[in-house]
Amino acid sequence: MTTRQGASNAYPDVSACTSLRLTLMASEPYSGYRVSFGTIHLPEGRHAYGYKADFDAPVGEYGEVVIPFTDFSAKWNEGTGDRMVSCREKAEYCPDEDTLRDMETIAIWGEGVEGSVRLSVKSISAVGCSGGTSSPILRDSVENVESTSILNDTEEKMESTSILNDTEEKMESSSILNDNAASASEISIESFDNPSLEWRSMNDPVMGGESTGTTHIEDGVGNFDGEVVDVPFLQSPGFIQMVGSGSYPDVSACTSLRLNLMTTEDYRGYRISFGTVHLPEMQYSRGYHADFVAPVGEFENVIIPFRDFSAKWDPGTGDQVVTCEEDSQYCPDESTLRNMETLKIWGEGVAGAVHLRVKSISAVGCSSGGVAPSFVVISDEGSDPVLGGRESSMSSIARKNSSDSLWELGGLGFVGFAALLALAVSNHVRSRRNLYYEVEGSASVNEVV
Repeated sequence: MTTRQGASNAYPDVSACTSLRLTLMASEPYSGYRVSFGTIHLPEGRHAYGYKADFDAPVGEYGEVVIPFTDFSAKWNEGTGDRMVSCREKAEYCPDEDTLRDMETIAIWGEGVEGSVRLSVKSISAVGCSGGTSSPILRDSVENVESTSILNDTEEKMESTSILNDTEEKMESSSILNDNAASASEISIESFDNPSLEWRSMNDPVMGGESTGTTHIEDGVGNFDGEVVDVPFLQSPGFIQMVGSGSYPDVSACTSLRLNLMTTEDYRGYRISFGTVHLPEMQYSRGYHADFVAPVGEFENVIIPFRDFSAKWDPGTGDQVVTCEEDSQYCPDESTLRNMETLKIWGEGVAGAVHLRVKSISAVGCSSGGVAPSFVVISDEGSDPVLGGRESSMSSIARKNSSDSLWELGGLGFVGFAALLALAVSNHVRSRRNLYYEVEGSASVNEVV
């Protein structure tokens, strides 16, 4: 499928950003969705190109999926799509600056999981960028779109042409996500302009440390301030906590936590935990634990999938010992998601000053709905018949109303893949493999969505 979308054919520089944000939905559950970008090729890899990560698509209504660049890895299994070595485990597999300056290509995959793929995508952008903006990778408008889809083994072709207007129309937002962008797919846990939980501080002096912290609510914002210093007998940094107690909603039908917050200065030891699960081998550690990076200077949304939490973490550093992805017994269980009982935001394992401002905490990606908008067009020659498989896929753009552009990925997959590719034509990506159709796409580096 070939698209033409104006004169610019380059991907924007997103090297100052922290994450990808996809606004999309699946019409039915499927657990094999992945996204990749770039053309990096490891010497030991035969067909594997680019940095890849998996994601869960909200079902039934559009929602936002935010994937930190640190979740992508160049070391992944060509047969299953699973990561073999993560970016966090080995920095050499993290996305490099050159790729983030020009991704050259993006592919969305249905891979490694048997099932039906029905995905609709509104937008893809980079978020967590310096200055509090988001950078659209593909715009929410297209001109003169022509698509050809391969439907089945008989190679019957379906041609369609869709003309979308509003080529310069912009979507408005404040910060990375609009603070009011809540919908039926979001369940509020705490809003500090009308708090429902009781918040207090807990610091490592309870365990012989010397870190200090305070928690108070002012002008609709939860304030978490203090300093993490070394625990004398451990000779390593301790912790401070902002602890919320009270009645928690049932979020077992949701996929992620969303925090709207900022830090006034950079600090790399922020963690969040919930629940009271206690592993026999862990003396003091309770709850499911994950780290996050707080935006500096402006309020933004940080989305942490529940699968990024683990019950197996080091009480001395706060680092995960075994991830949920590595061993599902450490993933958050349903009973905890039905009632978290307690939620804690930590400064932990990293010495430094903590100055965190929190507006709200909610669960998103809930089965009853979706979150908010901010992609377009792609190639659909990327199904695994090119590698001897039997999957089929098709992509199209449909006009739903005067303000929506929509990219749909459909196909019935077995254990293989159906990949959709957004390609800057000037780069002729993967020409030596002849795996995908070329697609032209434009992006504005300076546009704020």
